[in-house]
Amino acid sequence: MENACVKIPKLETKNSREVFALFAALNAMGYDDENNPKGISLVRKRVRNTLLKNDWSRKYPQLKKATNGYHLWHLLNTVLAKSEKGVPGLSEFSKEESIQKLWKTLKVYQEKETKQLTPLFKKEATNLVNFIDELAPKVRKLVLIVNPLDAYWRGYGLTINNVGYVIVGPGAADNENELIRHELLHILASKFQVPASILDDQSLKQLTMNNYGDGNVLGREYIVRSLSLIYQSEILGKDVSEAIKREEKDFPYIREVMKFAKAKLKSDKKITIPAETKN
Repeated sequence: MENACVKIPKLETKNSREVFALFAALNAMGYDDENNPKGISLVRKRVRNTLLKNDWSRKYPQLKKATNGYHLWHLLNTVLAKSEKGVPGLSEFSKEESIQKLWKTLKVYQEKETKQLTPLFKKEATNLVNFIDELAPKVRKLVLIVNPLDAYWRGYGLTINNVGYVIVGPGAADNENELIRHELLHILASKFQVPASILDDQSLKQLTMNNYGDGNVLGREYIVRSLSLIYQSEILGKDVSEAIKREEKDFPYIREVMKFAKAKLKSDKKITIPAETKN
């Protein structure tokens, strides 16, 4: 489906020592989030068993405060941007002998997972850039980072200095690459904005406050989920009727945002948004 008029950014993968150190610190200081009912991944469990032998919170109180006080997106942005201030205490923590040994061990696993995900990442990135077409931002490259120390099927998509980073936890190859696609869309759909009339609806206030912090974050989720559904229907040829119904439970205006997103895409996109059905 490649469009000759659209320039595909350089596609890379990276074993990030900075992301490893950050999530090693998080796991050492109380980051216990997990989405998998079977529990945390075997690799993450092994790393945590080593980490929890020491009282890192007592040794690095500033790092403990930072990891507890900032959202993970903010922390990732800080380490990947190589901010001068950085995350307090993280540099010293990463130089600990036991942390360096863990990095050498984990890097082998990351390389194996990265090799498995690379063709999936490149396919999704190429297809999505062509799908969004001229509305795709001018990022120089897209970089995939495998992060086995996170919760199952959790990821992040962020842009720093015209480079898009897709960071994915365990399970990224499951569910037809939906996690990779979702995080790529957080980067590639930056020119789409949800109409203010939808975000101003009073019925969304509680959802925003409980799950997404503010209307801007909620708006991004609406856009990403809407474009993903359109993509699945048009590019993958899937019937998304049931998927739309599932999304409506938490995103009641998903059909309206899909129509808005469809209108923003090129006119040759032929998807029909299923009408809402009443039982």
